[in-house]
Amino acid sequence: MKILLIGNDLGACDVLSKQIVTAKHELIRVPICTQGMKRLNGDPAIDLVIIDVDTAEDCGLKLLRMIRQDQNLTYFPVIMAGDSFSEQNVVAYHDLAVNDILLYPIAQATLEAKLARIEREGKKTILIVDDEPFIAEVISDMLETQRYRTIIADSGEQALQILKNRVVHALVTDIMMPHVTGIDLLKVVKSNYLHIPVIMITGHFGKYKPRDAITLGADGFFAKPFHNTELIYTLRALLEQYRPLQLTLKHQTSGV
Repeated sequence: MKILLIGNDLGACDVLSKQIVTAKHELIRVPICTQGMKRLNGDPAIDLVIIDVDTAEDCGLKLLRMIRQDQNLTYFPVIMAGDSFSEQNVVAYHDLAVNDILLYPIAQATLEAKLARIEREGKKTILIVDDEPFIAEVISDMLETQRYRTIIADSGEQALQILKNRVVHALVTDIMMPHVTGIDLLKVVKSNYLHIPVIMITGHFGKYKPRDAITLGADGFFAKPFHNTELIYTLRALLEQYRPLQLTLKHQTSGV
């Protein structure tokens, strides 16, 4: 996981940076919030931001607000870390949907458990299924610039295995594939993974019409070629729509 840590190289923040490296995560470190936001905007591969509030002071809360106001970063993982937190700031962090709060000093095992949870639940994971690798890679590259984590499957059979073993938040699948088709995948998802929205894509618009896919439960339908912005907008809207269901499932799974 690629982690951006915002804080100076003194005291507990320096200890935290060493702990992150010990946990075998890639670390990027900047001393102030303005540099942090610039780095975050310029590097879509970043998976998590940790803000050291002891050195960032009030700008840490301002940065968190800026992140939450960015449409691409609304649910981006952010952790606040510090020696102490005022009740007022804790309430503000909660209102801005901070993912966790780290109180120094933090045990290595506790830190690694928290980072592992962020890695599982942080960025939304999109499963892309297409037997044409070039198309799948183009969609993947486009979605990764929008802060999504992507998994590519080149067949319906592979997609079914991924659904069984990985956390997936949305499915983008071609319709026309040998053996297990996109329609087959749609039926499986709508029977067994009700928290996952499904977007169908096809180059054979004459054979499959949007009404057919929607009738079977598809949440979106695009004919190739399609505009990336339309796919991004639809995916973003569906993830927002399905978010309460996915949160409910997460709480049930974790026993919360």
